[in-house]
This record gives sequence, C-alpha cells and structure tokens, in this order.
Amino acid sequence: MIVGVDPGLKGGLALHDIVVPMPVQDGKICGIFLSGYLRPVNQRVAYVEKVGAMPKQGVVSMFNFGFGCGTIEGVLLALGYIVRYVTPQRWKKVVLGTEYTHDKEGAIAFCRKHYPNVDLIRPRCRTPHDGMADAICIREYGLIDQS
Repeated sequence: MIVGVDPGLKGGLALHDIVVPMPVQDGKICGIFLSGYLRPVNQRVAYVEKVGAMPKQGVVSMFNFGFGCGTIEGVLLALGYIVRYVTPQRWKKVVLGTEYTHDKEGAIAFCRKHYPNVDLIRPRCRTPHDGMADAICIREYGLIDQS
C-alpha cells in the first residue's frame, strides 16, 4: 500500500481508504497517533512531500516545522516504510497536469473529481482541508510512480 503525506501541522495523511488531517496534539505532530494510522498497513511505501524553508518564516517556526518533519520520518522508518520524497513541483506536474491549477484549489478540485466519496470538510469547518487534498494528490503521484 502506498501512503501520501503532506507534512506540517495543517498537513494530511492519505492511505488506501483513510484520509485524515495530520494528527496534532499540544501544537505538535503526534507520533503516537500517526503510528496508529500507519501501523496496520502492509507493503509499506510512503511518498512524502519534500519541503524546505519558506521566505520570511521565523527561526522558531522553522525549527518546529523541521521537528515535525523529523517526527513523521522517524515514525515511518521505525515502522519499516520505504520513504520516497517528491517535490511539490513534481507531483503537481504529474497529478494536476494542465487540467488543474497548481495550488491548493487545484488539489481540492482534483480530489472532488477523482475521489468524490472523500469528505475534505472536517467537522465544525466550512472550507475543505487542503492538507488532506495534497496528501491524496501525493499518494496519487506514488501510485503513478509505482506503476
């Protein structure tokens, strides 16, 4: 099974039949909850968005983001996953192509068309969760890459 991961506190996790926001507790990615989603999966390959520093982002927020990415990678490796990184530019070119814009709205539109049964709107929210949409698109890239 291929897993798609959009890292970050507002990221998401896409497995075969489960799509969830990144599990967060006390303002940090929760490795325990993350491993709970990932542990039951067989044939473990994870595609993770390769991320870097963003301009004008503070030192503390970049440290916390990097710490969260390390938590994700540590959980995946500890559970025996093969981890493959893909840049946002690459997965957007392959998955979204020319049919969708290469932004959050494009990923949401792709998911609405190709995964109509997935509800991207979380309880008590009015807007779709773009981290979950990105995770689905990253997983879709993994499916294409593996074929």
